[in-house]
Amino acid sequence: ASSPAFLRQAAVALCVAGVLTGAFHYFLKKLESRLDEHSRDQADYLDNLSPRFVDLAILGSAALSLFLELAVIRWQGTVFEFFAFYKNFGLLSCFVGLGLGYALANRDRIPLILALPLLAWQFGFMIVMRFGVGLWNISSMPFREQLHMGLENAADLSQVLALYSLLLVVFLITTLGFLPIGQLCGRLMERRAKLRAYGLNLLGSLLGVVFMLAASFLWTPPLVWFAVCFLAILLFHLRTPSSLMVGTGFAVLATIILAWPVNPLWQRLYSPYQLLEIGSDDRGLMLIRAAGHYYQRVHDLSASRNEAKLKDIRAYYEFPYKAGAHLADVAVVGSGTGNDVAAALRSGAGRVDAIEIDPAILMAGKTSHPEQPYSDPRVHAVVNDARSFLRTTDRKYDMIVYGLLDSGSGSV
Repeated sequence: ASSPAFLRQAAVALCVAGVLTGAFHYFLKKLESRLDEHSRDQADYLDNLSPRFVDLAILGSAALSLFLELAVIRWQGTVFEFFAFYKNFGLLSCFVGLGLGYALANRDRIPLILALPLLAWQFGFMIVMRFGVGLWNISSMPFREQLHMGLENAADLSQVLALYSLLLVVFLITTLGFLPIGQLCGRLMERRAKLRAYGLNLLGSLLGVVFMLAASFLWTPPLVWFAVCFLAILLFHLRTPSSLMVGTGFAVLATIILAWPVNPLWQRLYSPYQLLEIGSDDRGLMLIRAAGHYYQRVHDLSASRNEAKLKDIRAYYEFPYKAGAHLADVAVVGSGTGNDVAAALRSGAGRVDAIEIDPAILMAGKTSHPEQPYSDPRVHAVVNDARSFLRTTDRKYDMIVYGLLDSGSGSV
């Protein structure tokens, strides 16, 4: 950290940060009176909303807050691996923002106009830091703990400082972005009796969770999630040309940032559980990354491939079948793209139940595995959690083979 190169880089970064901070402060001072006036008008607009729409507005604002929270938590995990493993970080920042918003709901200013600019700022900041800055390696873990599926830890003081600075900024941006959303919902709840307001808030929150489940089930990308959130925020905006123009402008900017192809060589697929990036290795075989890091690799270990370098890999996959006689029924849990399933077939298994929780990974294996194990009539693919399947099935197996089982794919 005391090397001349690091000190030069740190000095440049500090100078740039200082200039940008000064410019941003000057910009805010110029807009202060307008923001203050708009925030007052926004509070009056919510206070004067027609009583017949208040219940629906509470439902909608509560659903928006939960849907947006889940969308931000999922999206953050697709940009930096740290957020995929430790979702409580994003969860806490959302909770802090919403909690502060509810606590400040009775103030005479509600700066809802800042919600979309803050979201656009977060999207741009995180994507630039992940793909556009090469001063430090900020894609590693900031501290040592258990094995992180091959992810490296911060190696020196400069990396640690960069990572914790990143986490601090992301926490603050997320908190500030959710504060006006909390104020919005809290202000509307004050117009109803407490029990009724809390009931509507709870029902709206459940609707937000259901909407995210539906969006995940349909394999929709973040562009769809946040487009719904942008539209919902604009519905609560003060109905003036300037307010709607600012909100719409930043919604379009945030949409462009989210849609920007950061790496066109990888096909990005949002499964119900995680972001999958599908590419190919130097042999032209499929390679999968999940949440930004290596996840699975397809192998062609058929009898027609006799390369010496593949013998050890084939022996690894077929080792369990050397220990017993002919196996009639085999279960592969965490079957992934099909390497373990193909090994069972090559070893003469009579029936193979392939259990995989992620339908997108299963689809990739069905379409792109060179040995086509999932097309064999002896294979029965099951989309389910391994524990749930083994607890509920009535079948007995001669062998149960564990493929890649991890907590990340079931929780991203």
